[in-house]
Amino acid sequence: CLPILYEVENNDLRLFPAEWNVQEQKWQPFVLADNWDDPAYDWEQNCAYCHTTGFDVERGRPEDEGVQCEACHGPGSIHAEIAGDAGRRPDEEELLEIRASIYTGVDGQTCGQCHARGTNADGLPYPAGYTPGSNLSDFWTPAAAEDSVHWWNSGHAKLPNMQYSEWSVSTHSQSLTNLKETEGAQAFCLTCHSSDYLYTEQLQDAVESGDREGTAPESLTLETAQFGITCSTCHDVHAENTNHNAFIAEGSGYDLCVSCHTDDDPTNGFHHAMRQMYEGVTFFEEVPGVPAAHFTAEEGPDCVTCHMPAVPIESAMRSSHLFQPILPGAVLDETVLQDSCSECHGEQATPVQMQALIDDIQADTVARVEKARTAITENTPEWVSIALELIEGEGSDGIHNYSYTDQLLDAVELALGLVTIAEGDAGQ
Repeated sequence: CLPILYEVENNDLRLFPAEWNVQEQKWQPFVLADNWDDPAYDWEQNCAYCHTTGFDVERGRPEDEGVQCEACHGPGSIHAEIAGDAGRRPDEEELLEIRASIYTGVDGQTCGQCHARGTNADGLPYPAGYTPGSNLSDFWTPAAAEDSVHWWNSGHAKLPNMQYSEWSVSTHSQSLTNLKETEGAQAFCLTCHSSDYLYTEQLQDAVESGDREGTAPESLTLETAQFGITCSTCHDVHAENTNHNAFIAEGSGYDLCVSCHTDDDPTNGFHHAMRQMYEGVTFFEEVPGVPAAHFTAEEGPDCVTCHMPAVPIESAMRSSHLFQPILPGAVLDETVLQDSCSECHGEQATPVQMQALIDDIQADTVARVEKARTAITENTPEWVSIALELIEGEGSDGIHNYSYTDQLLDAVELALGLVTIAEGDAGQ
C-alpha cells in the first residue's frame, strides 16, 4: 500500500488518511488516530527518518530524498574526498583506504534502524542520530516482547516494519555467538554462521574472477568474524529488479534455506540435516529414505511456507522474520491470526487436534530416541547411533518428516532388540 503526503503549509507535511492499495488497485482508509490532524499523521515526526537520508530532527529536513547509499553505508564525504585525492588510478594503499572509509552494511543493525519498532530517548519512533556502524541500542529502545500492541500471542510481530525486531529474537541473530561458544567450532562453520565471513569470501571470488581490483581480503576467522546471519545473508538489496523474489540472495527461498540447513556427511554426527530429512535422503541400507508428504505434494509447502508465515499487518499480509511457525495452540484465542497448519489442513482437523498431533509426534520421537540411547552397547551396529544423530540433529523431533523418522526408529528399535520382528513390522 502507498501512503499519500499532504502539504498543510509550506514544507509541513501530513500523511493523508487514505492509501492506495497497489494489489487491489483501490483506495482504502489509512487510520492512525481518531482525528486526522493528530500528531500520528505528522510526516517529519513519524516517517521521514526512514524514507529519506540524513534526516535532521531539529530542522525537520533531510539531506536527500529517498533511501540513498549513505542511509546504509554511512556518510560519504570522507570516502568521496579520499577517492578524489587518489584520482582515477589509485595504488594498492589508496584503494584500501578508499574502501575502509565506507561502511559495508552487512551488520543487521543497518537495516534495523528502520525495520524495527521502538523509541529513542525523546520518544521518537526512530533512532535519531544513528549512523551505520554505530551501536543501534545507544540510540533506540526496542518495543517490549510483552507489548500486545506490537506482538501477537504467538510471538510474531503485529505491526509493519518489524523484521529486525523479529530477527533479533530469532536463533539466526545468535548464530555466530552460539558458534563461538561451541566446543570444537572450526573456521569452515562460519560459512553458515557469519554474514561478514560470507561477504569477505564473495570479495575474494570477485578479485579472483577479475571483477574487483586490488588484493583480495584475508578470510575471517572465529576470532575476527563479527556478525551472524543478518539481513544481507538472505537479501540482495542492490538487486536491479524490485520484485520481491529479486531480493532473495540465492535462488528460491527453499534453495536458500537448505544451503545451510543441510548435512550430507554423518562422519562427525548430523548437524541441521533438515534437507535430508525433508527430502527423505537414504543414508542406511537398513532404512530406505522416505520423502515427506509435503515435499512430494504438487506445489506443496517448503521452509518459507511454515517458518516465514504470512502475518496480518494492518491492511496487508507480511512474511514473518521470526523463523518460527505459528503453532495452532498459540493462537487458539486469536480471531485474526491464523496458525501455519490451518490454512491447508483446516478442513481435516481443528487447531486443538492439530496441536495435539504435533505434541504427540514430538513427545513420542523424543521418548523413543532416549530409550534407544540407553540400549546402545559396544556391540551395537554403528549405523544405529548415526541414525539417532540424524533424528536429533535435524531438530524438528519428527515434524518435518514423521514417516521417515518413524521408519528410522522402527529399524533402530529392531536392531537394539527393543521390539521383535513382528512388532517392528506392525509399527511400519
